[in-house]
Amino acid sequence: MKKDRITYPDGILDLLKVPELRRLIRQDMGSSPLLANELEFLLSPPIPSEVYVKYLSPDAENPVKVADQIRQAASQMMRGTSSADLDKWSKIVALMRKDIIKRFDSKIVPAFYQRDIFRKWHEQTAIAKAKANMGDPKKVAKKLDLDEHYDANILEKYMIAQALGRTDEAAKIEKKLREGHATDLRHIEHQVRKRKEKEATGKTEAERTGVDLTPAKLLNCGFRNVSEKKLREAIMKFSTAVLTAKKADQKAFFKKIQALEPESGIARNMTIENLVKTMRKKGVINEGVYKYDVYKP
Repeated sequence: MKKDRITYPDGILDLLKVPELRRLIRQDMGSSPLLANELEFLLSPPIPSEVYVKYLSPDAENPVKVADQIRQAASQMMRGTSSADLDKWSKIVALMRKDIIKRFDSKIVPAFYQRDIFRKWHEQTAIAKAKANMGDPKKVAKKLDLDEHYDANILEKYMIAQALGRTDEAAKIEKKLREGHATDLRHIEHQVRKRKEKEATGKTEAERTGVDLTPAKLLNCGFRNVSEKKLREAIMKFSTAVLTAKKADQKAFFKKIQALEPESGIARNMTIENLVKTMRKKGVINEGVYKYDVYKP
């Protein structure tokens, strides 16, 4: 079985040779006494003279599921004159082993690979392996033509998806990565718009309003969805409320900003006071244009 470029054994005997997989399947089979007993049978084959009492009798210590023909043959031996024939009991053990292996290989092992216990372990193992073999994030960012404001966490997720061959997931993450930071094209468009504004009025929008929504500055403040129109509008209204000391509006638009940002966003997880201080420090809110009060709850 191959998953995320990692190959796992298809057969139970090979699976049991891998310590972590052996531990997982024994743990998973713990809720099913029959399967747990069959695993132990494979791991520690019984002495031929004890196989009936331990595994096959109606009062067996560790009952297992085996083909009816095998169970019937064992019962006949116990009733006849062959009850002490170790060679015949050795053949019974071999038949049981073959029967159990066949069932595990065809049904139990494939089902195990779909179980949550394996999936969670595989995800952790695959990610750790991907991280160990990942290249230089800066080189990947350059290859993707990202500027210096890319989200390192999202880039790492992209690199992991690529390393594991998850092409669809990588494509979605790449789209998010490009949308979540200021690309060179967006920066150029912003500069052109600023120049046109200044040529027409003598002042840029930032100089007129005291609010600079340059994508790079927004990213430096910890915002992530800087290409979203609704977020930029909310930031503008929040900043204007700060500049004009309208505390009720500050609180309302702060909540709107939080709703529009991803849960992992830095700005979303700031207090309103810290966000205002950061926006002042990074030049989004220009105190040279307006005097304002920092919101204090």
